[in-house]
Amino acid sequence: MDKGGAVPLTDRGDAYCRKCRASGRQKPPEENWTPAKKVLVYRATNEVISSYDTLESKLLVLGWERCRSSDPLVRQYYRPENGPYLLTLPVMDYFQNLKSVHLYDIVVQSRSAFEVRDIMQAHREV
Repeated sequence: MDKGGAVPLTDRGDAYCRKCRASGRQKPPEENWTPAKKVLVYRATNEVISSYDTLESKLLVLGWERCRSSDPLVRQYYRPENGPYLLTLPVMDYFQNLKSVHLYDIVVQSRSAFEVRDIMQAHREV
């Protein structure tokens, strides 16, 4: 406790790691966990979407229209039927680098057409 009566915060995780290293123990497996890589799958054909062009062709069939954007780092799609829907995706060097949040955005706005799967699950099912 300091003079003002506050207790300093400590990072218990870091302290635990220092103790583990000092004793030679390894971290428990759950602390080494990393999230599974995700892929976007077109449900009608069970096809893994691996490029912006493939995604765009599927979206156009579903009634989406490509919006012309002044920002070259963004792709936007608009679906006027059943209310206004806008899908905005960052343009990455590789489609596979899209974050899960973008994949889930596609799924939420086109529920019956796409799904997100763990990459290992997608390879087993394809």
